[in-house]
Amino acid sequence: MAPAACNYGFTWHDKIEHFFAFFVLALLLDFSFPGKPFNLLKAAVLLLYGTGIEVVQLFVPCRDCSVIDLLADVLGIALYLFSIPLIKLFPVLKYRWEE
Repeated sequence: MAPAACNYGFTWHDKIEHFFAFFVLALLLDFSFPGKPFNLLKAAVLLLYGTGIEVVQLFVPCRDCSVIDLLADVLGIALYLFSIPLIKLFPVLKYRWEE
């Protein structure tokens, strides 16, 4: 018996999951190194991680490498970067930027 086809088509929920996952990863990475600002190096590390995940999926059955997933990753990282001023307003989180 032949294996079942794995083409699930394009779904938005996967892209939304990538978007929010990389927002949270950016926040966690930034808070892990409070002495350093969120900069290009931190963003590049996350983007490299996302790229690695996509490349690995080339070798996993029923998975594919998607540039749109990478775009969702980048947008999640960018959302974190642009939301830092709002995050600073939360008393429980603003300690990250205090000296």
